[in-house]
Amino acid sequence: MAMWYRCMQDKQLRGRSMDNNKVLKKIVIACNLQHSHVKEIFKQGGHPFSTSEAGSFLVSEKNKNFNTLSDERLSDFLDALIRYSRGEKGDSHNVPMVIKLMMIAMSEKKNMDGIEEIIEFASDLMGSMLDDEQND
Repeated sequence: MAMWYRCMQDKQLRGRSMDNNKVLKKIVIACNLQHSHVKEIFKQGGHPFSTSEAGSFLVSEKNKNFNTLSDERLSDFLDALIRYSRGEKGDSHNVPMVIKLMMIAMSEKKNMDGIEEIIEFASDLMGSMLDDEQND
């Protein structure tokens, strides 16, 4: 988290500041999150907003429904996003949510080639893991 704030300070020093709402919007786009996911992540972070309340942080400042996202809420969202994405600490058998969402997006775009490539990659990895176990 401290690294994120350092990056923000560096941008401000270069004259390119970014408010919390824009940071959230970029994270939502980068992680391919839907409004329902954003709502769930806020809930896990201790802020049980409705879908429209959570969405109010993602609209343009010119929109009548716009709400400013505080530093505390962004910090809580980021902490919850980590848990949401990877599962609870120590749960090594959990598929990261980012991978699931990426696969869903690929499916919605009918990107069969990309999905087949991922399946082949996963199969190769599993084969390597089995080889390693047999060699041990």
